[in-house]
Order: sequence, then C-alpha cells, then structure tokens
Amino acid sequence: MSYAEVGRRLIEQGYRIVPIRDGYKYPMGIDNWRQLRMTAEDVERYASGTAFTGWGSLGGTIGGVDVDIYDKKVAEQFYNHFTARFPEFSVCRFGQKPKHLFACRNTHHLRKRVAVYVDPQGVEHKLEFLGDGQQWVAYGRHPDTGTDYAYVSAPAWDVPSSELPEVNNALLDEVFALFDQVATDAGWSLKSEAKRNGSTALDPFEAIVKANTPCNFTDAQVKADLDVLDPSCDRQTWVEVLAALHHQYQGSHEGLVLGDEWSSRGNTYQGIDDVKARWDSFSLRGDRNPVTWATMHERAKRARAIEAQQQIATRTLAEYELDPNFQPMELERRDWIVPRRILRKFITLTNAPGGVSKSMFTLVTAVSLAVGRDLTGEGIKSTPRNVLIINNEDDRDELYRRLYGICLHYRVDWAEVCRRVFVVSGYLDGIIIAAENADGVIAMTEAGRKVREFIIAKSIDYAVFDPFVSVHRLNENDNVEMNAVLGVFKRIAFDGRCAIELIHHTRKVGGNSEAHAGDAEAGRGASSIKDAGRVSATLARMSRESAANLGLDWDTIGRHLVRLDTAKGNYQTADANARWYRLVSVALPNGDEVGVHEPFDLEPVIAEQDAANDAAQDEINQQYRLDIVHAIGASAAMRLSHVADNLQPVWRLRSRDAYRRRVASAVPDGRANAVPVRAENGARVYLWRETGAADNSPMILHLTDGQPVDN
Repeated sequence: MSYAEVGRRLIEQGYRIVPIRDGYKYPMGIDNWRQLRMTAEDVERYASGTAFTGWGSLGGTIGGVDVDIYDKKVAEQFYNHFTARFPEFSVCRFGQKPKHLFACRNTHHLRKRVAVYVDPQGVEHKLEFLGDGQQWVAYGRHPDTGTDYAYVSAPAWDVPSSELPEVNNALLDEVFALFDQVATDAGWSLKSEAKRNGSTALDPFEAIVKANTPCNFTDAQVKADLDVLDPSCDRQTWVEVLAALHHQYQGSHEGLVLGDEWSSRGNTYQGIDDVKARWDSFSLRGDRNPVTWATMHERAKRARAIEAQQQIATRTLAEYELDPNFQPMELERRDWIVPRRILRKFITLTNAPGGVSKSMFTLVTAVSLAVGRDLTGEGIKSTPRNVLIINNEDDRDELYRRLYGICLHYRVDWAEVCRRVFVVSGYLDGIIIAAENADGVIAMTEAGRKVREFIIAKSIDYAVFDPFVSVHRLNENDNVEMNAVLGVFKRIAFDGRCAIELIHHTRKVGGNSEAHAGDAEAGRGASSIKDAGRVSATLARMSRESAANLGLDWDTIGRHLVRLDTAKGNYQTADANARWYRLVSVALPNGDEVGVHEPFDLEPVIAEQDAANDAAQDEINQQYRLDIVHAIGASAAMRLSHVADNLQPVWRLRSRDAYRRRVASAVPDGRANAVPVRAENGARVYLWRETGAADNSPMILHLTDGQPVDN
C-alpha cells in the first residue's frame, strides 16, 4: 500500500494524522502540528514530494501504551502478561524491537504518564502512556533501524479507531502496576524522579495545578462513597482515604469533619487528635502526585458490587425452598422470537467486526419479525411482532434508506413496516441506557427508564441496541462495571417481556475474516459481557481462503457472503451449521444504493466443489495405479516394500508409511474390489491389494490380466 493510500485509509478509519519527515519519529518542521486536521487533499499534497514518508497518529481521542523495554526477555514477559490480561489491545506495533506500542482510544483526553526503571547495567527502561498533545508513528520507516514499522496482526489503517479499546485512569493504573511488577521481578530499580505504579512524573507547574484541583465529585457522591468504604481497614488504606479527602476538600475543616466521622465508625479509631495529626501532615504544595478521590471512588464502586452479591445471603429461607405443589404443565414455555437466536426476556449478544453490515442484518431481522415473514431463513413465525431499534451510529435518514431498501428487495409494504417498527437514532446525541449516578452507583438512566416504559407501553417483542459500546458510559474492560451495565438490560428485558439484542464489536484477530466465527469469546472487553448473554452469535464475512476452497471468485461472490453462527446457547443445543447470506445491492428511488442480506444456499456450491475434488482425486489415483502397475511389471504379486523401491525415482516419498498410505488410498483392498487399470500399451489389467488384520502386516499388491474371481 502506498504512502498516500495509507494516509487516506487512516483518515477514513477515524484517525487524526500528521506527516512524519523521513528519518524522524515526529513531525519535524511542521508548525502547530497538534492543531492539524488532515484531509485527503492534504495527504496528496504531502505524498507528492519525497521529504515525508510516514504518518503519525495524533493524540486526543487516540492514545498509545508505549513499551520502551530494551531487554528482550523482560519485554517478552511484559508483552505476554499484558496481552493475556488485556486481550482487547489487539493493535500492537513494533519499531525497534523489542520495544512496542499498543494503540487505544483516549476519549477522556488523559495526559501523559510515564514510569522509568534502571537495570543493574544502568540502562533505562520506560513505560509511557501517550495522551493529549502527543503522537505515535502509525506508518513509516524507523530512523534507527532503517526498516518499516510492523504490526503483530492488523495494522492501524485496517482497524477503525472506534474499535480500539478505551482507556481510563483505573485501567492505566493496572497497566502501570503490571510494568511495576515485571520491572521489580527483573531486579530493576525505580528511578527517583518517576513515580511508582506508573503515576506521571509531573513538572512543578503541573504538580501545583493537580494538587490544587479537586476531582469532579459532589459532596453527595463523596459521602455515598464513604458509606461503603470500610473504616476498619488497615492503617495504610485509612491514610489514603484521608489523603484523598484532604485533596478533594483542599485541606478544609469540612473535609476533616468528614474524615473524622468516617474514621469513628471503625474499630481502629484512635480519636480526633490522631485524625487531625495525620490531616495536618498532608500538603497542597504540589511536591508529590496526590491521592485523589477518583481512586477512592473506584474502590467504592467495587465495594458496592461485592455488597450486592452478598445481599443474597440475607434472604429468608423460604426463598430457597422448592414448592411441593409445583405443576410443570403451568411453566411458561420459552418463547423464541427468532428460533435458536432471539429469546423473549433474555439478551442475545451478536459479535461482529466492521464491514459485515451487522446493523443492516438486525434491520432485516426486524422487518422479518414485524411482517411475520421468514426473510432470514431461520424459521421466523408468521405472527407479526413489534420491534424497537435504537441505533447510535446512523442518522435517521440512513436508517430510512436501509429499511426502505429491505422493503424494496423483499417486496414488503412500507405501511405495514411503519405500523410495527419503531426507530430511534442517537447519531448526534447518543441514547445512554446505563451510567453511574450521583451516588456512584451504576444504574438505569432517565433515558433508559423512558425506553423501558416505551417497551412496556408498545408491547415491544424485540429491541436492538446498536452498538452496545455506545449505550453506556462505563469501562468496557471492567468486569464489575460491565456486569452492572448488563444487569440494567436484563431488567429492561424482564420488565418489558421483550427479547434484547446487543450488537457488539469483536477483538481484532488479524487477516482471517472468519477467525472469530462461532467463538463466544470473540467479543472485545470484559468476560462478563459474554457471560450475560443467554445466546451469543457471530457474523463474519467469508474469508479469501474459504472462497478459494469452494471455488468461488472472491471479488464477484465471496466478498459479498456473510455467515451467521450461534456461538453460545444456554437454553439450546449448539447449531453446528452456519447460515450464509449474500449482500445484494438495492437501488433506491433517490439514486442511493444499500446492501441487503438475503439467505444464500451454500450446499449446491459445496456439493459441486466436493464433486470436483472427488474427480480430481480420482484422476490422481488413476495415475498412482498406473505407476504401481509399471512398478510391479510382469509379476503377478509383489510386496509393498519392493513396489516402493521401484517407485522411489517417481514418487520420491520419505518413508515406507507414506508409501503405504498412498497405495492404500489408491488401490482397493480385496480381490472382489479389484480395479481396472488401462496400461499405456492399451491393455486392461486389474489391481488390488491384500493386507493382514494387524497394522504391521505386510501389504501384497496383485496384478492380473482378467477380472479376478474369488474361489
């Protein structure tokens, strides 16, 4: 891919880029490069010369975890630990190995972080988070090695920036703590000016600003957090809570009172004098990186989650007892809205990468349900259903285009669709269903409550939230937070007696577009997302390899085929057979086109290819038999070992087992199954083999001029 093509592709994928001069790793010679907003025309202008040969990804909404470890063994240890703990970080770039960088989203506009360790030889090793105001090379040639930057799997220009994992302070704390551990295990020492646990080494001005800037929490939020933080904690934790209060309230008497009230509830409380002495020891001078209430808030959230899990133990014993008068015939049957995929009162998680038109597929499902026609080929019943689509990626016009395109392709009455399909676009102002409230509790938002009320009022049978990442404001990689978010959607599904489908992005897995098909673990983020879905499905575009194996032309057919797999079904047996769909272009009256999924029967293609493969193999076997006839010559029978010796100049196989396998596949066993062979002189002879029952029995090859007859 050319320099210009990569630049255009990066812009299309949502990256802000800056040109990198040849022989450099930063925008040398470009004024105000942090304010650049490159366009395709700008790309062409820089690409027309020879001075610039690389592209940098500009900080802001995109960041990078830059691992500058020079020791190969330690770098590999960090890489292995990091990718195991944070598998969603799939875009990894190498420049001067073993140093590497993981790309991520930085929507919180976090600033630079750095931690530096020194090994016994005096070499410095650094972990740095590249945030606002920084950039990293996404494409180009490393100035020190003279070789191109390389990626472990998919390069940045093949990955939409929206699909990169999002970072926040809590996640970065974990990343830097991991570096801390790996470096300590290697016997390295923390450099004095760097802060342990990856905290930023602030310059004096930044330190003073941070020390004198409380976090954005209300008094009610702080008090709610204190209610769940344990005042009987160890001394170090107690000091950290007081330090965070001191920072939040800037050393005021109000903060001291809160700290004393909280401390007095613990069994290690030593009186107001002890609290005040510790309070007065804290400073706002900015000579250290302070503990802030953001850290305490994260601890409180986790404490609430643990408390919620423990509440089950307080239920009455009657709730655990089975009803002796239970009548199995009175149980409500499972109501499959879409057989094997969409179940009433439960969540279906559909994992798919970009480029498979997953939003369009949900709309085809929606129209199919609304009009009671089995458009997806899954056995959808003829009973019309009410459907709600909440889409935060497409504007209302685009949703109209797609829905009308479906109606045109399948000859569905638009008025019939309008009666049962309800659509909400959150393209400009996203519809947020779950968020953290003022008390620090993850709960249903006001918008979420309105959606639930609408589902109940309109008797919605099927509700789609697309994409899942856009309908909440929590950390996608945090199991505790995601469990709480999914709890909100479970409540909506249960209260509204509707089936919910969440459209979720997959992790990046490299060049094979079918690698994630049928994999319940394919979705990015915390494992609790997968666990909350009663059904998990995947959508995947046919790979080039599959198309080649089936004899399909990739450009005309293969690239338009999409497979649907059931990856997990807690209330069903797994569906081993993928369903295939073809994206068909539909022309709209205004001149636009949309791609609509229609079922595609792959069985005839598979059968045709199987027949072609069988014919090709038969032709190969015929040649093998002819070779064997020549090797036997005038003899009526010959052991395989002698035949192999005669065939060695022709077949050149490396072992007797290889000869045995090839002969066994080409020559039938038993006199009654003798196969005719037309020799080069035109004579017809018959060939068969005789093999004993034991695996190591000698194989005898027989040859006769006439059809052999059993005695």
